[in-house]
Amino acid sequence: MKGRVTNLTEGSIWKQVLLFSLPLLMSNILQQLYSAVDLIIIGYFYGGIEMSSIGATGSIVNMIISLFVGLSTGCAVVVSQYYGADDYENLQNSIHTAYAISIIGGLILTVLGVSTSHFFLKLMGTPNEILNHSVSYMKISFVGSVPLIIYNMGSGILRSVGDSRRPFYFLIISTLTNLVLDILFAWIFDWGVAGAAWATIISQTMSAILVSVSLMKAHTIYHLNLKKIKLHAKAFKQIIEIGVPAGIQSMLINFSNVLIQSKVNTFGSIAVGGVAAATKLDNIVASVFNSFSLSATTFSGQNLGARLKARLKRGAKEISLLTFISTLGIGMLIFFLRYPLVSLFTQDQEIIQVGARMVSFLTPFYWILGLVNTLGGYIRGTGESFKPMLISMFGMCLFRLVYLYVALDIKNELDILFLCYPISWTVTFVVMFIYFNKGAWRKQISSL
Repeated sequence: MKGRVTNLTEGSIWKQVLLFSLPLLMSNILQQLYSAVDLIIIGYFYGGIEMSSIGATGSIVNMIISLFVGLSTGCAVVVSQYYGADDYENLQNSIHTAYAISIIGGLILTVLGVSTSHFFLKLMGTPNEILNHSVSYMKISFVGSVPLIIYNMGSGILRSVGDSRRPFYFLIISTLTNLVLDILFAWIFDWGVAGAAWATIISQTMSAILVSVSLMKAHTIYHLNLKKIKLHAKAFKQIIEIGVPAGIQSMLINFSNVLIQSKVNTFGSIAVGGVAAATKLDNIVASVFNSFSLSATTFSGQNLGARLKARLKRGAKEISLLTFISTLGIGMLIFFLRYPLVSLFTQDQEIIQVGARMVSFLTPFYWILGLVNTLGGYIRGTGESFKPMLISMFGMCLFRLVYLYVALDIKNELDILFLCYPISWTVTFVVMFIYFNKGAWRKQISSL
């Protein structure tokens, strides 16, 4: 077990965080590859219309599931703090409550998503030539809500105790399965967009089973017993208090993306396809940011639980520097490789031009988004989730929407829409940086 678990309460901070982050980074990338593989396979075998139909669903699917997936953040914080404090009883209650939330939330999400797919896609102004394919893909995707949330909860538990490797191994298996099934269903069986969606669901189910079995077989304080899965009042309250603000934050950001997508739809299916390809690439790159954010959350949670005041203060600086260097380098690399990377999704030159153009607007500012996520994650790890939610809601939702409608009214061009992202990231970073250095959350560290 020692070979699997990274103890973030001792040793060199940046080395331990990097050791913890690398498999987490690869896990996040592989998770993004689920839908990216769908896009690539469908774009290659069918063409731009079918590929655009999958891309048109991304923002609305992410918005609907984000509230429930955000609860996994609450679970991770609670588990990491109890693990750092060696509190066996509360740790067990938190784990089994998290699984109960996953099952209940997944069933609710399935009903909600399937019943509202057509309504939301029509409301967004999805082009008629891709609407039917989009509805089909979206409905089938929501059928897999339970395994999706279970995997996120289960992997969150493992990460919270310092094990970021096994979720990575499980995703390697499920991603390869998704690739094989995509080719089998979409090409050989000729099931098209629906085949790609079913391939994703089966693969997600496999990853959920693997992470759950690993917890059931773990002879440790974070062992999972299926018979004990139920809602424990104290654990439920703690997970909700941290997870709901994190989920609302993600949901509101994705809501702004839904409105952005509705604006993109007005530029036609070529624009939809180009933005879909760029967004999938952006989501994969954003996995780097999320890995450092989750690492920061786990680090601050474990060290707060262990009451290591000096290490908490030193860790904030080292993790932020690690984030800055990594995201700046990756942004530069993606910028110079934007054309061949976007070309992985389609051979349509018009779509490639739109996608590469969008990437060129985003990549120089990736380091700003990386620091926003890391600082917010560090604060959440101490149990303060509400203020980071408000800051992100202001910068990446309210400000973004005001800019979007005012700027596009002045000049209705895709470039103006693309600028929405780096400008809103910068505004959010300024506010988050001020709160990180001056906010009331720091009292929790000062009181140790």
